[in-house]
Amino acid sequence: MNHTLATDAPEAEVLRVSRRFTHVRCPYCSREHKHVVLAPGAQRFAPACGMHLNPDDRARGYVFTTGKETS
Repeated sequence: MNHTLATDAPEAEVLRVSRRFTHVRCPYCSREHKHVVLAPGAQRFAPACGMHLNPDDRARGYVFTTGKETS
């Protein structure tokens, strides 16, 4: 499966993967956020700090990659 991600979305740093949870450093607030990831590869999420962001940044979200890309 190939994912098409917004090219203008900033990339979050993956801090650690614990079972199905991926912990990332948010490019917007620099704090750690935790996401459930069901399949490896490219990911796009809305930031957990979204209530404090402008609507454009909330919609843009951020991207990160886990494990191997699947095709």
